[in-house]
Amino acid sequence: MRPSATLAAVDGVPRLSIELRPVSWVVSASPSPSPVPSPRPVQTSVRPAAPSAPPPVVRVPEARRQIVVVVDAGHGGRDPGARGRSGLREKDVTLAISRRLVDRLNAEPGMRGVLTRSDDRFLGLRERMERARSANADLFVSIHADAAENRGARGSTVYVLSEKAASDEASRRLAARENAALIGGVELGNKDPVLASVLMDLSQNASISSSIAVGDAVLGRMRKLGRLHRTSVQQAPFMVLKSPDVPSILVETAYISNPTDEQNLRSARHQDALAGAVLGGVRSYFASNPPVGRPATTLAAAPVQARGASAGAYPRRHVIRRGDTLSGLADRYHVSVRSLRTANSLSSDTVMVGKTLLIPREST
Repeated sequence: MRPSATLAAVDGVPRLSIELRPVSWVVSASPSPSPVPSPRPVQTSVRPAAPSAPPPVVRVPEARRQIVVVVDAGHGGRDPGARGRSGLREKDVTLAISRRLVDRLNAEPGMRGVLTRSDDRFLGLRERMERARSANADLFVSIHADAAENRGARGSTVYVLSEKAASDEASRRLAARENAALIGGVELGNKDPVLASVLMDLSQNASISSSIAVGDAVLGRMRKLGRLHRTSVQQAPFMVLKSPDVPSILVETAYISNPTDEQNLRSARHQDALAGAVLGGVRSYFASNPPVGRPATTLAAAPVQARGASAGAYPRRHVIRRGDTLSGLADRYHVSVRSLRTANSLSSDTVMVGKTLLIPREST
């Protein structure tokens, strides 16, 4: 409602008149704004998205471990070793050959070479052996140059640890409780003494057998370089070979006391050839005898150097120990007793302690 007021005098008396009217009478309604139409949805044709391709699977290559070969340059520092007639020192020759061998090993796919000494320093014999064990070595190779009063002695020889020396070392370690450390990956410190002795014995037996096999492969390659002083692997009680769980060989590269051999040892070309021969034997051995019980290596399979029956058909060796029988060895290596007799020219099943048997490949 909207009020309307009028003031007037009636008979001399002022009068106020108030009239109420509807608003619509006095105020015209303004047109209401047109409603704003709601926006019309735009019809779009949306094609369903094609299923996205699954993300590419990134395959992480399996961690592989290189074969570790520890190379020991014999003598060094205050210990010059043997000396040739023209003054060539054994410690210098062994270091030169060892460096060349490690360089070749490091250039070989799947292998790594480690020096026990890289300069002219003295290392104790047991320290050299323990450095190989600390490096988790798959093989220990000690390089030397022989000498003899007989100037006519010439040629190369490969040695592994003798059976008696291995037994003496096992007894020494057990008596000194050094078996508390890992032997062949097994902790013996908490084992029963008898069990610890058996495990130590098994580890050393396997180590010697492997040492003979790799030594034989190295000899096969060195034969091509010239004269061998001994045509088969020899066994001797060298301290540096006494590791209970690392196959170890000692290579007498030549006789530094012989004028011809000394001249060859002085030659860089001959030093390199010697390193190549040792590498060839080592690689041949590991191609057919990869380390057992360890992560896979990257060493590619390579043709095995066939040196008669031993390097090809019989890549393994076993040194007979007390309690071994031919039938027991046949079961252990998964071969027949007959094949063992044939491989070793045995007329009976009797085996002698200390004898090295050739082990044929597993029966299929």
